[in-house]
Amino acid sequence: MALVPVLTNKDIQEIGHRIECCRKSVGLSKQEMADNIGLGYEQYRRIESGKVLIKTEYLYTIACMLRVSVDYLLYGTENWSGSQKLKEILNSLTPEDVKRAEKVLSAVFE
Repeated sequence: MALVPVLTNKDIQEIGHRIECCRKSVGLSKQEMADNIGLGYEQYRRIESGKVLIKTEYLYTIACMLRVSVDYLLYGTENWSGSQKLKEILNSLTPEDVKRAEKVLSAVFE
């Protein structure tokens, strides 16, 4: 049986801390983040404070909103190997455009 890496409480807190730092650097409030990803304020606050692990369904949206890779949020490193042009396009999108892009990509690749 293969071993599956388990996130510790410290890992979850570090993920929350990275999300918080990135959110502050782009100038968004906790309420704006919660609203744009479809969570209640308290739910979002618990993610940032490291009380709960972020669900994968929100992880990509948060990464796009904060203009960082999912790798960075999870591990603190930038390992994104996608094309530079695609990265530039994603970084220029508003949170609303990110949601629309996700829907389009999901429909195309389902």
